[in-house]
Amino acid sequence: MICPECGVVHLSLQSVSLRLDLNAFAELSKMVAQAQTTIEQAQRFTHEQKNHETPHIFH
Repeated sequence: MICPECGVVHLSLQSVSLRLDLNAFAELSKMVAQAQTTIEQAQRFTHEQKNHETPHIFH
């Protein structure tokens, strides 16, 4: 939520509350996007590794 009075982004998580100015929030957003890309690449790699290790049956 962006405070209409001060322009600060308020991000509340279950155990964490952050107050960020717009530039800091933009940087946090970039970091989260980069982390998501890294996670997706790792998941694809793990999935591909499992496919190569699993015996394949051809008919």
